[in-house]
Amino acid sequence: MSAETIARLHIVLSGIEPVIWRRVDVPVTASLKMLHDIVQTAMGWENYHLWHFEAGGLRHGLLNPMWPDSGMAAATNVKLAALRDRGIRELLYTYDNLSIARRSIAVWSSTVPSARTIEHLAAKSGEPSSM
Repeated sequence: MSAETIARLHIVLSGIEPVIWRRVDVPVTASLKMLHDIVQTAMGWENYHLWHFEAGGLRHGLLNPMWPDSGMAAATNVKLAALRDRGIRELLYTYDNLSIARRSIAVWSSTVPSARTIEHLAAKSGEPSSM
């Protein structure tokens, strides 16, 4: 098993008190589609709604041939490492476009050396510490 670089992500549901958040470690080789799947699992959601990420002025999601002019880029083609290399440290994740449920995803540490593989992703949740 070789060491790989991971991104430590902090997912916060905006506009909710008390604050609901998750921290996940994700390989930087993960696509935004994979990150969507990880967010769904970490939050206990069941992938019933439309979704997209906004990063660096672009929207990334699943392409729909019925809406070719949506301005959406394919989430499967964008890796976290590419966003990190462009200096992007925060993503906006919109899930359930009808209710405009927006979730902020901030990168706490863009590169954490680790021997973890995708099967060993860590997920932690709770209220933030007072550090």
